[in-house]
Amino acid sequence: MKKLFALLAGLLSLPLMASGPHVLLNTNMGNIEIELNQAKAPVTVANFLNYVNSGQYNTEIFHRVVAGFVVQGGGYKIDLSMPATNAPIVNEASNGLKNLRGTIAMARTSDPNSATSEFYFNLVDSPELDYTGPTAAGAGYAVFGNVVNGMSVVDAMGQVPVYPDYYYTYNNNTYDLQDLPQKLLQINSAAVLTSYSATSVATGTIGSQTIQGTLIVPAADVGKTGSIYVAAILPSGTVYVLTPAGWQQYDPNNPVAYLTGALQSDTMTVVNGMNLTSLVGTNIFLGYGVGADGKSTVANMFASGHLSLIYTIH
Repeated sequence: MKKLFALLAGLLSLPLMASGPHVLLNTNMGNIEIELNQAKAPVTVANFLNYVNSGQYNTEIFHRVVAGFVVQGGGYKIDLSMPATNAPIVNEASNGLKNLRGTIAMARTSDPNSATSEFYFNLVDSPELDYTGPTAAGAGYAVFGNVVNGMSVVDAMGQVPVYPDYYYTYNNNTYDLQDLPQKLLQINSAAVLTSYSATSVATGTIGSQTIQGTLIVPAADVGKTGSIYVAAILPSGTVYVLTPAGWQQYDPNNPVAYLTGALQSDTMTVVNGMNLTSLVGTNIFLGYGVGADGKSTVANMFASGHLSLIYTIH
């Protein structure tokens, strides 16, 4: 699978294979799988994953559909109640990602730094939503990922008829929801995928203070010289790798492996004796590459896709 995280991809100047965690939205119209770009939008991705992991998106709806434009959700339950949200986040629209068809971005008010839980899928390329400069008018809307499976589901949602104006009362206040779908579009559940490819090579389990990972080396690679890598991406986007001496920040010029030698399947403890509550939002990866030195094994891990997201701490 092509799943080495984007920060390593960028630092090594290799083709971008993946940008971060995958999230599966199970909806009443079908599944939508999203790849999140943690490298370009670390704050936005961490915010989105917080809502996913808390279960807030479960049983929420897509409340706004504009044909040929967007499908928006993440702010309302089926009864149109509005769950409490976390504090607004900074607008990362200047990250270089564009509002292209199939991308996911944060919805907000006229205040550029007002995004909380609502997001939208772009049905078409919408350059008018992109960042153009450090002004209120040019602030843009922050893209933080893209649909990798299930765009046909998003397209089907985009064809549902809507109420141009839908008035309702909630907490003694009257609201007007514009472009509310006439058909229920519900998120049954939202979850981080810990294995999102048929060629995934690792799985993970968690204890009270430990995380264990199981590396599965295919028979064709068993016994070959190579290296095993354990890596963590913090919510800030910083990458650390586990070395024989402990965790250290990743150096693309000198990749340090966890183990080097003849490859074989194994179960190992990748986090031990740590306060995991301090690492909420961190993604742990485990994988291997064939080769004789750090750069060649990392390059092989990219090319072969022998890396898996084994756990998201939450």
